[in-house]
Amino acid sequence: YYQRLHRMGRGHRGTLLFYSVLIMGTSTSALFTLAVAPGAGWWVLAAWAGAVGALFAGIDHHWRRRSPEEP
Repeated sequence: YYQRLHRMGRGHRGTLLFYSVLIMGTSTSALFTLAVAPGAGWWVLAAWAGAVGALFAGIDHHWRRRSPEEP
C-alpha cells in the first residue's frame, strides 16, 4: 500500500505522514487502553484492524479507478 499511495501522487512525505498518523493512533490507543481498561485490549485491536482494513480498501478503490496512464 506504500507503493500504491506513492504512485497515486502522495509522494514519500505524504505516504510517511499517513503511516505515522496510523502508528501514533495505534500506539496511543494501546497505551491508553492498557492504563484505563486492560480487558478491552482485544476490542481496541479489533477496532483498529477494521479501521486499517477500511483505509486499505479505500486505497484499493482509488487504485483501481485511476487511469493506466497515470504514474
